[in-house]
Amino acid sequence: MANSLKTATRVSSSRFVLVAISLAVPLLAGCGAQTSEQGADPRSNPVNRAATATEEAQMIHGSWRVTAVNGSPLKKSTGSVTLNIDAKKQRVSGHDGCNNFMGAIAIGEKHQLSFTDVAATKKGCPPGTTPDGFYSALASIARFQYQTPELELMDAEGSVILTAKRDAKG
Repeated sequence: MANSLKTATRVSSSRFVLVAISLAVPLLAGCGAQTSEQGADPRSNPVNRAATATEEAQMIHGSWRVTAVNGSPLKKSTGSVTLNIDAKKQRVSGHDGCNNFMGAIAIGEKHQLSFTDVAATKKGCPPGTTPDGFYSALASIARFQYQTPELELMDAEGSVILTAKRDAKG
């Protein structure tokens, strides 16, 4: 009789442990993830998740044709104004309508962007080939917004300083 009582106690204890584990696992699984009203982890939804600095850099990596500076569309007399953004090397180069330029960029989270150490060649250019205020506009950029196919570069207050479109060449 003592052996059957021990066996019954072990079986009851084993069932209790199994029931406790089966109830605890779903509770523990939910502890690490926050859920939205729909019950899904918001980090798994790319629309709800903030882009990392690396992902943001990839949005603007490549060649761009500038279409407006300080809200003014470029005139036909202005030469081709381009920005070539190398997100991996954190560099920018391009053409201001007459001269070539190059410099450094810093890309941060929340669409932060700045241009520093920009230098240009000094060719003798006809008047009007470089947009007025182009270099001061580059220096005042603090953030960007990209919505296919347009890139808007803004100052710290959110005013659009430069507008560009992806260059078909690259």
